[in-house]
Amino acid sequence: MIWRADRGGWPRRSRSTAGWTGVDLCQDGPLWLASDGAETGEIGESVRIGITKDAHRLLRFYLRGSVFVSGPKTLNL
Repeated sequence: MIWRADRGGWPRRSRSTAGWTGVDLCQDGPLWLASDGAETGEIGESVRIGITKDAHRLLRFYLRGSVFVSGPKTLNL
């Protein structure tokens, strides 16, 4: 999995810079994905938000029932 910067997304919220673009989060390094050990709930999928190209494709994944998921509730069922 390769992390890429996008407009208005995680990089801006985390005060990250373009220097992190292309960092492989699955390898050892200064930035990585981690687990808190909690059991994972059911994963939902929906169309992506705010795009026009391939907008019909189910390319958005989220934890069902999470209060931290953005977008219309109708997409987060």
